[in-house]
Amino acid sequence: MTNLIPIELELYMAQQHSIMTELLAVTRMAVNDSDDIRKKTEMDMAVAATLFASSLTPVRSGSLATSHEVIQTHETYVHISLSAVNPFSPENPAEYGPDIHAMGGTSRSGHIRAFYDQTIIEHGEEILDIGEESLVNTLQVFT
Repeated sequence: MTNLIPIELELYMAQQHSIMTELLAVTRMAVNDSDDIRKKTEMDMAVAATLFASSLTPVRSGSLATSHEVIQTHETYVHISLSAVNPFSPENPAEYGPDIHAMGGTSRSGHIRAFYDQTIIEHGEEILDIGEESLVNTLQVFT
């Protein structure tokens, strides 16, 4: 950089200033909208987690496997829907699902009963990748 003549130095500094201005704009957006960005990223990850959990949940009637849902308040959760119904059982999936999960081991259908744990074991990296992609797309850093 010491060999640059003043005009080249000015052009170089103008380019660097332009890049820094863009980075600052992205940073300001991230800081100002951080809660919205966090919620969107968490929602994208949670939706993916529900799909993975559904495929890993032990199946008898299918009610438990289809009862996973996302709730977003100040934090984002994946849980068994309180409104889910199993037409073949006097209990709802939200009542017996936690017991099945806590039971551990393998079900007769060949699924790991601790389905949320298994979701993280098998798909944790994928869920994190989905979160990263969501964050990058939201910030539009590479577009």
